[in-house]
Amino acid sequence: MKIPEQVYSGMPRGLSSTAALVILAINVFAPGVGTIISAFLGTECMNETVFVGILQLLTSPLLGLGFFWAIAWSIRLYRKHSTADETPTSATDEETPLVGEAAVQQAS
Repeated sequence: MKIPEQVYSGMPRGLSSTAALVILAINVFAPGVGTIISAFLGTECMNETVFVGILQLLTSPLLGLGFFWAIAWSIRLYRKHSTADETPTSATDEETPLVGEAAVQQAS
């Protein structure tokens, strides 16, 4: 299922899917801390992500709101970067041009 890009606005760019999983694990044990760390791991520091992490930290004691928010945010972050890590499938052998000795063998 393709998720619209506007869902990911304000999220750090340039993370690997592994880093996103680590952020998720950190947010499970310390809601908001993983979010704040992710703001500095991306290709640019994102002030709004730091702000979101601080709000998650502050609202965690309040009925666990920050905890669930941090987990949901981390899952979205992982989905964004796991789809970005996927590479298109390579061409099949039939479509791959032959080079060198293989081309000579097929021509004869």
